[in-house]
This record gives sequence, C-alpha cells and structure tokens, in this order.
Amino acid sequence: MKLARLHITLRYALYLALALSVLGPVFHVLKVTRLSYDIGAYVFYFGFPALVLLLMAGIFSPYVERPTPPLAALLVIMMAAASVMTIVHGGDIIDIAGNLLRLLFCLFTILFFTTSSFAYVATVNRILGSIARLALVFSLGAASFMHLAAASGLGVYFGLQNTASFISLAYGLAFKRWAYALLSVVAIIASGKRGAMMSMVVMALVYLVVLFRQGQMQKLVFFVFFSIGAALLVVTGGFLPESILARFSQFTSGDAVDWNMATAGRVDELEAALFYLGRHEYGWLTGYGLGAAIDINGQTDSTIHFSPFGMVIIFGAPLTLLFYCALMWQAGQALRKKIINNPYALSVYLIFVAEFIFSFSAFTVMQSYMLWLCLAYLISVKIVQDSKRLS
Repeated sequence: MKLARLHITLRYALYLALALSVLGPVFHVLKVTRLSYDIGAYVFYFGFPALVLLLMAGIFSPYVERPTPPLAALLVIMMAAASVMTIVHGGDIIDIAGNLLRLLFCLFTILFFTTSSFAYVATVNRILGSIARLALVFSLGAASFMHLAAASGLGVYFGLQNTASFISLAYGLAFKRWAYALLSVVAIIASGKRGAMMSMVVMALVYLVVLFRQGQMQKLVFFVFFSIGAALLVVTGGFLPESILARFSQFTSGDAVDWNMATAGRVDELEAALFYLGRHEYGWLTGYGLGAAIDINGQTDSTIHFSPFGMVIIFGAPLTLLFYCALMWQAGQALRKKIINNPYALSVYLIFVAEFIFSFSAFTVMQSYMLWLCLAYLISVKIVQDSKRLS
C-alpha cells in the first residue's frame, strides 16, 4: 500500500509534466501565428502551479523517507537567501509568487522523483518510446502549421519554441533510430528558433563524445558522415525556406552585425541587467530577491532571456555560480560514473544537455519540465546503481 500510493502520485506528476512538455509546440504555434496569445499562457499559468501542488502533495506524505540530495539543499539555501532579500527590496507580488513557484518546482521535482528512484527509472524507461513518438508528431505538426499559416497570408513570427523535438532527437540518436533523428532535425530547423538549433548542435557534439568514450568508432564515423551529408543536403539543396534563412540574415549579409537586433534585443537586456546590478555595491553579491525587476527600454520585466544574468539578479553571483556548477557537476557525473551506459539513460542525458544549453537563450532554467525531470532521472539512476552494488 505504501509503495502503491507513492507510485500513483509519481505517475500523475510525471504524466502532467510530460503532457505540458510534449504539447508545448502546439500552444506556442498559436502565439507565433498570432491566432491566440492567451491559450498557451493560460495552460502555463494553471498547469505549472498544478504540477507544483501535485509534487507538494507527494513530498509531504508520510511515506517519503530518504536523505536530501545535495542539489535540493542548495535550492533551499537559495530560497532562504532570496526570501531575505525580498523582504529588504520588496517587489511585485506576481513576480515574487512566480519566482517562488519556480524554486518550489525545482526543489520538489528533485526530492519527489528521487524518493522513488526504482519506480521512476522503470516508468520513464517504459514510456520513453511513446513520448518520443508523440513529441515528434506534435513538433512536426506545429512547425508545418506555422509555415502553412504563413503561406496563407497570416503574419507569422518564425521563432517557434519547439524544444519537444529534443526528446525525439535524443531518442533517435540513443536508439539509432535515424528517421526519428532526421525528422527531429527538420522540425527544429523549420521552427526557426536559433537557441534550439544551437542546443541541437551541442547535443550532437556530446553524442560524439559519448560514442568516442564508449569505443563505438564505427557508429562514430557513421554519425559524422551522416551529419555532414545531411547538412550539405539542406544547405546546398535549397531546402531552407526564406523565412528561416532570414533569421540569420544579420550574420550573412556582409554588413556590420547589429548584435542587439541579431539577438532579438538581448544586448539591451544585458545592459539593463548590468545597470540594475550596479545600483548597490552588494547587488552582485546578494541579488535583489524574488521580486527583482529591471527596466528595459521603458518596460519593466522580472526576467531576461540570458538565464545566468536572470539568476544573478534574483540570487546574486555566488549562489548562481554554485547552482550552475551543481548542474554541470551532475552532467559530468553521468559521464564519469557510466550512468548513461544504456540507450534509455543516454536519451535522457542528451535531452538534459539540450535543455540546459537552450536555457542560455531563454529564461527556462528553473521552469523547464524536461530539464528537471531529466536531472531527477540521472540522480535516480545513480541511486539505483549504488543500491545494486551494495546489495
């Protein structure tokens, strides 16, 4: 009864998080095609708190018994420090509540899923293929709809956040399902999101490193030639529509690059963040708390796209550095401890890498469902391996 109750709660939380992730491109395509700005926002504003409440219900049950992971302890410290600075500096209640929910989501995801490591790993392994198929279908469907909408005359912003494609791409690479991998690459490129394309490239490079470390030289050589051939085909074959090529026109026109325009206003955001942090001599050290908000060209915003600076504004540089070191240490652990020695774990690892890289182009580092689900999975796999060795 004890295990059954915990596992049921685990499945509800996991399925909700996966549903929100896989359906993400469908909701976002309504925004970039200007058909509806509200549906995606409502889904997030209701879905995200619902997931946090579901995780909270599980973590505070009397059946949770295991030591706190170090990353969870760091998140508690960050919450305490940011709460103190919030009392000092104040802020808008919506901003404070939003950042608090982000912290609770990260904390409860790590605590809750690693509490039932064996069940969590087994469940993810069992459903991974189905989730990859759904992610591919919705990703391709959303990207296709965006281009059809543009062809029909609708005003379209070619920047679809299609990170669900990371799931199918990672699955295709890890399980050598090259059709999955190729179609996922098509979906990512067709979406026009440069941050996602950068994440895709980094995922491929990490995959090469993994193949090299595992001594799979034949597969390594095949993947290199497969990637080069696919890239040449796309570039020289004229398969990229003008709408996607235009996303890189700042870098290919031959004129001096306007970096602010090329990065969609991110330079202005960084300058505003630097000014804001310099208002007080301790700004860099402590941050300004959960209600921190900066002025960007006359508009107040509580987040910026470049996640590290967004984190520094809230938590200060020392805690932000520790946070990122903890995430990168966990990624390194997976390589060193041979955690990714099977295609399931490798798939999850590659998704984690892509989501982590993507968070440098959008403030998703504390609200990406897949990033934190993958991180909890990698920690859980290590717990399972350690338990088996001890037994």
